[in-house]
Amino acid sequence: KLHEKVSFRAFVRANLMTEEVVRTMKATNFTLVRFGAETGSEELLKQIKGANVSIEDAQRTIDLAHKYKIPSSGSFMFGIPGETKADLDITFNFLKRNKKKSFKIEGFYAMIPFHGTEMHKIAKEKGLLPNDEDLDFTRFNPAMLNKSFTWDRYIYLNEENIPFGEFKQIMKKFQKEYGP
Repeated sequence: KLHEKVSFRAFVRANLMTEEVVRTMKATNFTLVRFGAETGSEELLKQIKGANVSIEDAQRTIDLAHKYKIPSSGSFMFGIPGETKADLDITFNFLKRNKKKSFKIEGFYAMIPFHGTEMHKIAKEKGLLPNDEDLDFTRFNPAMLNKSFTWDRYIYLNEENIPFGEFKQIMKKFQKEYGP
């Protein structure tokens, strides 16, 4: 009866969530299901996480958590090389569609091209990053919903698709709608 005395939170992979898993989570007193949704765009999600994860997985996770009355939350990534205004619109619509399902935005994060990732390779190939030895990762300042977030040190890697000034305005709209 430990589950009656303590509660649990889980960070999950959306592509592994099933009704059986969520039912078990409910029975064992999980109070939050969190996952890295990353984007509402199927194409960008494949680019970030590979072929094994889909927007359908994210939606199923939200729907199952809602069905079993377990709040869910997701984090999202922006400024991804190749991201378009249409991708941002798709993500914004995904968020709107799920707002009433006990789904919270855990965070909006700037895409960080960590060494060894596909995003790092893409950013290097496009000449968007300095030599790795000179790369100051603190300049990515990823948590866009934090009050300490600042645009003046932000390294933006998607200028070819959305000019930085326009991207800032779009993100301010997101922050206003979903921020603290």
